[in-house]
Amino acid sequence: MERPQFVDEAIVQEPSGVFTGCYGPFILKSAYQPIFASHGEGFQQFAFEGLIRPSRDSQAIPPLTFFKQVDECDHFFIEFMCRALHLKNAHTLKQPDVRLFINLDPSKYNNPEQSVYEIDLMLEKMAPLSLSKKNIVIEITEAKALSDDTLNIMVEHFHTLNIKIAIDDYGTLYSDARRVESINPDYVKIDGPWFASQFHQANFISQLADVHQYFETKGIQLIYEGIETYEMLATAKACGAKLFQGYLLGKPQLAPTMTWSSDLVIINPPPIV
Repeated sequence: MERPQFVDEAIVQEPSGVFTGCYGPFILKSAYQPIFASHGEGFQQFAFEGLIRPSRDSQAIPPLTFFKQVDECDHFFIEFMCRALHLKNAHTLKQPDVRLFINLDPSKYNNPEQSVYEIDLMLEKMAPLSLSKKNIVIEITEAKALSDDTLNIMVEHFHTLNIKIAIDDYGTLYSDARRVESINPDYVKIDGPWFASQFHQANFISQLADVHQYFETKGIQLIYEGIETYEMLATAKACGAKLFQGYLLGKPQLAPTMTWSSDLVIINPPPIV
């Protein structure tokens, strides 16, 4: 796929102030989905997750479809570009202290020196953006690590820099208890489809509540993803959940997106018919 040598050369700033990326015929844009914290009887915005939204010929393309079309030799390039876009577009949230979750796919990293260099370069690029590393959360996806040694070195570097880490999609693929023990993250995100397929089962909820309590004793906060119905929300709260992400509370929006709001969001149960 045709592309420039450096990521910065593949990113342009539109007149609106929003940054977009170019990769061959594809245009990449940032979207942000809010994460909410329970607050009394309602919920308040806690953070945002950066999500990539590809298009071709002005037609939106599912992210997974796009990533399958990326040349193998360009996987690292696209990883870098996605993070760069989310960091550069964070200003559209109109909140200098925004807490921003950005994904890292461990199946794309094999070279420890290059990986640590990329982390340091990311921090260097953040400096003029008025983003503090204390507000950045690196979200490690559920993919199998290309190199466990490289992943461990990267994680140790993040810990040394006091950058927070999240495990994404816990309950699927390699996002399991072993990875949590190995990485010692600040957050674990409960996989939405996994939770949705199991939450009606009493034994599953009992086990998840035990997992929730165990992680919290280790100082790990759980975020329940994919909350799309009031029933899922109520069940997650019954497990002890305090942090939530999903369409019921807020959908991803392309940058420039909603501003940070301190307003309390109230989610009422649907009427009984």
